[in-house]
Amino acid sequence: MRAVHATGIDYDLAGIDLIVEYKGNIIGLDIKSTPDSARNANNSDRDEGYHASWSGFDHRRGDFGLYGDNLMPSDNAVKRVCSLYKEELEGISRKEDSRHKKK
Repeated sequence: MRAVHATGIDYDLAGIDLIVEYKGNIIGLDIKSTPDSARNANNSDRDEGYHASWSGFDHRRGDFGLYGDNLMPSDNAVKRVCSLYKEELEGISRKEDSRHKKK
C-alpha cells in the first residue's frame, strides 16, 4: 500500500470514504458496517473505481471500546482485520488491472 487518504465532503456524498493507492491502482472505498451491505453496494450500478468493503468490525464481538470520548475499535480488533483488508485490496487490485487491460 502506498497511501490512504481520507475524503472530503464531495467524495463522501458520492459514497467514497477512503481513497487507497494500492499496487498502482487508485481505489475509492466505501466502508460498510456489514458484509451484506458491502455485497449489495458492489452489486449495484456504481461508478468505475468504486468498491464497497465491510469494515470487518462487529460490536457483538466487543470490537469497540471508549477511548476518552471516542468509540474506537480495539487494538486486537484492528490487528484481526488487517488480513481481511489485504485480501480485499488484492481482489480489487486484480479486478482493476483486468478492467484497465480491456480498454
